[in-house]
Amino acid sequence: PLEGRPYVALSLQRDGSSDALMPEALMRLCLPGSLVVLNGCDSGRGAARPGLGLTGLAQAWLLGGASSVLGSLWPVPDDASPLF
Repeated sequence: PLEGRPYVALSLQRDGSSDALMPEALMRLCLPGSLVVLNGCDSGRGAARPGLGLTGLAQAWLLGGASSVLGSLWPVPDDASPLF
């Protein structure tokens, strides 16, 4: 069910599936004044949808109350953690 949808992976469940936060859950968070850093590949990208604008993880965090979201618009190698 996660394939093709943006999500934040938290851990693996006992059956090997991802324990994840979907955008719908992120939008219900209360994070006033916070900065969210998404340090994964293409984490700042989203799909342009008529009437909604750009949708994706960044929008979900902003709707959850974050003041700012920092994400990448390109692939990020695993050893690039100093970048973020």
